Amino acid sequence: MLTALVQSERLVRYHIVPIIVHGPDMELQLQTAHELCDELECPLTVVDDRDAARLAGIHSVRDFFLGFEAHYPDTDIDFAWTWLLRRTLAAAARERTVPAVAIGANREDLLSEGFLRLARGLAPMPAPYRRIGSELFVYPMCEVPKKIGDGAYPRRSLDNYESRTPSVAAGRSTFYQLAYLLADQLPGMDMTLLAGFSDLGAEIAAQQEPIVLDVELGDHIADRMSDGEQRERWRAFLAEVRAD
Repeated sequence: MLTALVQSERLVRYHIVPIIVHGPDMELQLQTAHELCDELECPLTVVDDRDAARLAGIHSVRDFFLGFEAHYPDTDIDFAWTWLLRRTLAAAARERTVPAVAIGANREDLLSEGFLRLARGLAPMPAPYRRIGSELFVYPMCEVPKKIGDGAYPRRSLDNYESRTPSVAAGRSTFYQLAYLLADQLPGMDMTLLAGFSDLGAEIAAQQEPIVLDVELGDHIADRMSDGEQRERWRAFLAEVRAD
């Protein structure tokens, strides 16, 4: 994503602020980020554990992940990372008065999310622009297949996949598999559906925001994507890890 943003020449290079959150067991990712930013002459901002905890509003990154594994032993640690990154990057953007947060979600990410939303009877989320609270999140790679992104840096992509933990979330894997099968069996149909998802999501979002503030949680959530029991379980987890 960073390479694409720089080479597009649609942004002034020094306006791009690459940020990586340095969490547990991320030495390889940190090294890769430094190499890439050096090549592109974009200074890398490293958010360490302590600063990440401050920005996300938790007392410890280590305790956050340990608590997540204890409360959710049957799911992927990636879900915890998604929450932590979203909170940390949004807060970092506010502190630096950066107008938007760019996320590297690709075509299959957005398609699988759209399929999940449809399966719940909900309209897809808007893309490539999505507002979460006061922050604008942008998905510049939303039309790029994962294979193309991986092919740009094969060695780094392989290192990234080999360092990941296996996915155990069956529901998540099902919708991703559907996105991949669609592209393989009906080339072009994935783009057609993605365009439809984006248009429908933007139209619905203009009438009602799909991501809303849950006052009891003190956080933004996707509207109607969870039930009371799920929110209570998440609330109990946050109560343990949030900073006083």
